Amino acid sequence: MTVRRLIAGLTLCSALAGGSAAAAETVSLRLVLAVDASSSVSFNEFSLQMNGLAAAFRDPGVIAAALGGRHKAIAVTLLMWASPGEGRVAVGWRRIASAEDAHALAAAIDATPRLVRGGGTGIAAMLDQAAGLFADPAFQSRRRVIDVAGDGRDTHDQQTGKTRDHLIARGIVINGLPILNEEPDLEAYYLAAVTGGTGSFVIPAVDYTDFAAAIRAKLIREIAGDPIVG
Repeated sequence: MTVRRLIAGLTLCSALAGGSAAAAETVSLRLVLAVDASSSVSFNEFSLQMNGLAAAFRDPGVIAAALGGRHKAIAVTLLMWASPGEGRVAVGWRRIASAEDAHALAAAIDATPRLVRGGGTGIAAMLDQAAGLFADPAFQSRRRVIDVAGDGRDTHDQQTGKTRDHLIARGIVINGLPILNEEPDLEAYYLAAVTGGTGSFVIPAVDYTDFAAAIRAKLIREIAGDPIVG
């Protein structure tokens, strides 16, 4: 009797595990939006970032890219970051499979307060945290992208490139949107130490007022990606 109960219990556990795995939805892309909230970013500049992101997900071009992949859907999450240990997930993973989904994400971004109110620029720590978000079992995809926006170099870790290389080796792509108002040569730093992976790219913004146009162009390009791989 004990053996039968044990077998039944193992069968049930196996069924539950299989059901849990089956529950993961396949999407064309999982995208982490990493927004700089360090002390170098004023509240007005932070608002320009958030407003630009919200506007982008209401844009027909971005929506068309999100719905145009093999699985007709993507998953997106929003991470605010500054010093190591201070990153906060502001909007959890959301499935974008319709214009309504995209507009709902835009509304959530609009409604999200600044959860990180300053600190240093911990790019390496942010990359590690962002990569960890892909472990969420709700979604799966062959393409995993971290979209990094920021206005400065890593002020905590001089080995940022090693962290970047480790994530690239895991198949994660890192794209960059350096904001050049404080460091005009930041684009070169992003190319050398932050971004990488198959098809990775950098689109700079001259300053925060240029952010909305830059993030729209960047999202369309990175969401569309390679249609064969999605």
